Amino acid sequence: MRIGNWYKFLALMLFSIGLLAACGGGGGGGGEPVASATITGEVLGTAFVAVDSSTGAEVGRATASGTPRTFSLQVPVGRDYMFFLLENEGTSFERAFPVYMDSDNVFSVREPQTIDMGFMSTASGLARPSITRADMIGRGMEPIGQNTSMGPFTGIGFTDANMEGAWNVHGMEDDGHWSHASLTINNGSGSFSNFASQEGDGTPPDLPLDMNPGGVITSPADPDLNGFMGRMGQMMVMTDGFTGEHGLMTALKSAPGTFASGDLTGTWQVHGIVNGPSFKGWIQGTINFDTGSVNLARNDDQAFTGPSGTAGINADGTVTFSGTSTFNGSMSSDKNKIAATMTDAPGNGVLMMLQRRQMMMHQTGDLAGSWFMHGMRTGAENAPQFGPVSVGTGGQTGMHRFQQGMPLFEDMNFNMGLDQQGMMGPGNMTGFPGMMNSAGFIGPDNDVFVMTVTSSADTVANHDLMILQK
Repeated sequence: MRIGNWYKFLALMLFSIGLLAACGGGGGGGGEPVASATITGEVLGTAFVAVDSSTGAEVGRATASGTPRTFSLQVPVGRDYMFFLLENEGTSFERAFPVYMDSDNVFSVREPQTIDMGFMSTASGLARPSITRADMIGRGMEPIGQNTSMGPFTGIGFTDANMEGAWNVHGMEDDGHWSHASLTINNGSGSFSNFASQEGDGTPPDLPLDMNPGGVITSPADPDLNGFMGRMGQMMVMTDGFTGEHGLMTALKSAPGTFASGDLTGTWQVHGIVNGPSFKGWIQGTINFDTGSVNLARNDDQAFTGPSGTAGINADGTVTFSGTSTFNGSMSSDKNKIAATMTDAPGNGVLMMLQRRQMMMHQTGDLAGSWFMHGMRTGAENAPQFGPVSVGTGGQTGMHRFQQGMPLFEDMNFNMGLDQQGMMGPGNMTGFPGMMNSAGFIGPDNDVFVMTVTSSADTVANHDLMILQK
């Protein structure tokens, strides 16, 4: 009888445990699985990441792939998220762009639907989806507010502090006139000094500047200004001139007292834009500071007379040529780049970028990754241009180009390649719309690529200088 009672007791216990499990009791993980929404889109970058807005923890990420580059990510419904686009993921050039809809970057995902964000441009410094707010809400995801945290990407986000300090700037307006100056940025305000221009303009007023997390620079006082800081924090390039005209401006971080004559040695690759009464186009070639040899050619393959005389460098990095009084250049703190302006003999304005050539083996794969382009166009059209660029390991290139004073933007797809010296010649560039001639060079750190392109527009040529930074 005792054994029989024991079996009855055991059977009753097992039955009770079964009832508890069926009812979801005991604190277990029972119940139906949480539904998920699927977020898709097209990007030029590497990955799309979802972050819990409350905890700042990463929930999931999807790597973009294909042509065009697309992603698809599932996230649980019933939660609030921040989203980020990553560029150059897992490299020293990694950047994170928070996704915004208007002024909101917190999104409540409420229904298990598919939300196609469309093409997501980072040209403004924030990732902006092309889906409308109404369509997004209609698919069960609603923008509900702002969270300025960068979540797990705080360490790679840019702030206004990255701009602080003294910079040497060189620029050209779309009318072909050059300017150069010192720019000191303090608490988000840029102040100019030592200003000189081809037209003899006065010193520009102070300019407020904002740094976005992805490294894109804007100004509340100038809605047309767009700039970008290189990952190393030593170079900025901006469109919209600082004299009130549209233009292209380079800025190299000042490092006074650290330069000597030994820094101005070897062969440097030159790319530049020329705009004036007798010639509109680009130049490319080399300057050898050891021998004093200057070999520059125009886009029409005619020789171009560059700076002459003996080259020198001051302790503050200012580069001069004794035979060309208008030549003014500044060397970067890494001593691999020089930005310069000058007036040539016929009176044309010239803006040029010089990069040090080193004995190293390059390949097309050195171009791979996400870049940001700023440039100047002259010829049939005269306007600055800017936009994000993505390059695959085989040189497949996508460019989302904006142009001031022209139609809002154009999507371009073409191919680029490099030889072992880091050069891109006409034979290394295919598919660029209407291309007639081209040249390019990647710097020794693979973080700056400068190219010049001539292309046709209604049988009239345009000439572009483009500076790309990672």
